[in-house]
Amino acid sequence: VDIMMVATIGTNAISAVGITNQPRLLGLLLIQSLNVGAMSAVARCKGVDDQAGANRCLYLSLGLSVLTAGAVFLAMTLFGRQILLLVGTHEDLMADALTYLRFVTVGNFFHSVALTVTACQRGIGKTRISMMVNLSANLVNIVFNYLLIGGKFGFPALGVAGAGLATMLGNVSALLIALVTICRRDGYLHLHGASPAGFVPRPSAVRGMVALSSGVMVERVCRRIAIILYFRVVAVMGISAVAIYTICQRFQNMTLSISDGLSIADTALVAQELGAGRTDLARAYVRIGALFGLAVSVLCCLSFRLFRERLIALFSSDPAVVGGALRGLAFLAFINFLQIAQNVLCGCLRGAGDSRYVAAIALFDTLLVRPVGAWLLCLRFGMGIDGIWYCVALDQGIRVLMAVLRFRSGKWAHTGRIM
Repeated sequence: VDIMMVATIGTNAISAVGITNQPRLLGLLLIQSLNVGAMSAVARCKGVDDQAGANRCLYLSLGLSVLTAGAVFLAMTLFGRQILLLVGTHEDLMADALTYLRFVTVGNFFHSVALTVTACQRGIGKTRISMMVNLSANLVNIVFNYLLIGGKFGFPALGVAGAGLATMLGNVSALLIALVTICRRDGYLHLHGASPAGFVPRPSAVRGMVALSSGVMVERVCRRIAIILYFRVVAVMGISAVAIYTICQRFQNMTLSISDGLSIADTALVAQELGAGRTDLARAYVRIGALFGLAVSVLCCLSFRLFRERLIALFSSDPAVVGGALRGLAFLAFINFLQIAQNVLCGCLRGAGDSRYVAAIALFDTLLVRPVGAWLLCLRFGMGIDGIWYCVALDQGIRVLMAVLRFRSGKWAHTGRIM
């Protein structure tokens, strides 16, 4: 809905916001990696009924989150223009892209801390808190998009800047709601009784958190570098190609978000059962997650195939953009089977502490298959934007194969660490 509202300004606005998505996600990368370790650590403590240990993990995670988010904020503020040039921003898009990036950079600081709180809550099984935080933040974002992009009910018409300000306000509201959930004395995770010293990371605790997060961090760094590299290939093909990629990426991200929910559930549940010594139940959760993933893939495939014309029409009426986006969505209808399967399976591996194996897969796929494949197919072989989707399919297929082989080996169930 956010990108639909931006689309009312025009194709250039879609492209400008789409380009800033790369550095924005790059800024969140360290926090998201930290949060996987935080969730896994809290889940392990919950598995052995160590509430004090779970709260120590919460304090440590919040301390590291604030420090990391602050460092990212400074880097994005000081080098925003250079980062946008790095991802291939055209000069005619630079003004809007830089304006939008400045707002979301501020918002990302608040969003990062909120993500850490909800990750810890997911570790103890309270996923509804994450749902409410995100629903509230998105609602605030959409309302202020309506008020600020076109100027409604006396608010100024700020265009792309209004979209950025709306996103920032949504992120601020997310943090406020997330903090409320850990201020209750009767909560399993809470801040009551925590001294300022409790938020100062201890070297041994930091090493444990890094051990759980490092593999995920390497994986996501590789993924983001690969996306930036092949996004540059997209940018070379022009503004229309960027708009096509941005629109199709909305649907790809939607299926990814659904599979992230399944992946997060499996990460927490597998970690809890391995923490309690129940390898059999951990294996059962792997199978259940895979079956849920298959069901979701079928629904997404049918939706994309049956309603793709109506879905794309919500974003653009430019014939060049619509034609390319329709072909992209047809590809994604089938790619989503591979994407959801690999995301769910890799989430199970992370819950078992086997994140380094997942990172090794990512190192090969995202740093070699995607960027090299994109350059060859899109530019050398002249396939245009369609070449991007073939690269994504190959990347996701390799990940599924390697994850399945790991599960069959049985090594994943013996790699976990408890903080």
